Amino acid sequence: MRMLSINNAVNINIEVMTMINKFKMFLSTPKGWLILTAVISLFYYLLTKHNQHFFEYLPFSILLLCPVMHLFMHGSHHNKDNKDNKDNKDNK
Repeated sequence: MRMLSINNAVNINIEVMTMINKFKMFLSTPKGWLILTAVISLFYYLLTKHNQHFFEYLPFSILLLCPVMHLFMHGSHHNKDNKDNKDNKDNK
């Protein structure tokens, strides 16, 4: 089992803070406000008009969210690896 060093923990923390800052910047754009409003409106509609269906299918939506999050969260790893490999080739 591989142990995380302090440098790795700091890098992970920096990546998380970068993702949070990007999300905050996205919410400050008109497109971000539109998407946020649409999501809130959708949840309000589902909870007020279709609450029985909403709670009936909630466990399935959580299970469906897992692979979606997995795909989005691993997207940044490939870009980082390619950049590191390119930098290493340039230094040789």
